[in-house]
Amino acid sequence: ALLRRLDHPNIMALYDATTRPTERGTEHLLLLEFCPGGTLISHCIPLPSGELPPPLTLKRIVAAFVDTCRGVGYLHSQSPPIQHRDLKLENVLVDAQGRCKLCDFGSATTRVVDCATAERRERIDEEDRIARFTTAMNRAPEMLDLYRGHRIDHAVDVWALGCLLFTLAFQKHPFDTESPLQILNNRWAIPSTAPSYAPRLEPTLKMMPEPDPATR
Repeated sequence: ALLRRLDHPNIMALYDATTRPTERGTEHLLLLEFCPGGTLISHCIPLPSGELPPPLTLKRIVAAFVDTCRGVGYLHSQSPPIQHRDLKLENVLVDAQGRCKLCDFGSATTRVVDCATAERRERIDEEDRIARFTTAMNRAPEMLDLYRGHRIDHAVDVWALGCLLFTLAFQKHPFDTESPLQILNNRWAIPSTAPSYAPRLEPTLKMMPEPDPATR
């Protein structure tokens, strides 16, 4: 239903969909746009030799990131804003022209939770949804500690975009220990082996992992 509403060059197109009954329940069939370039995570997966692929050029990194931001910006411009909530390299596809497109909207929502005023039951339900439908190492601090009293809204995607850019640029995740404390304390560092273009990306990288979503 969400994909039927969306129409943007940086979001994978849904051409048609139907359902059919099976012995195990209802099966959903979706005819989606074909993106032969695969996903961006392929640039960060070790080769059969065990070595990582050559890093992308700065031009290609920026082009892929801008494409992704355009798709996210379109989602956030909707009324109410749509949160993707699972932005990662695995969910960015590359079409035949090299253009990047967001996919996998199974976690998307327009729901906003103000943790400063939410009742205990609402916080517990939100914690359960976060655990089930989002990727641990990409969760923003307000998703890990609802008792901080912050709003959980589309700012979570900006945090995830920072993780995505870092991973694409340096072929490792900034919070690869998957430790909640590492994220809550915002402990990350550009690798000492980073390519020479690292200083040019650093100002952008520093803006996105802002612990306070109101500032982010």
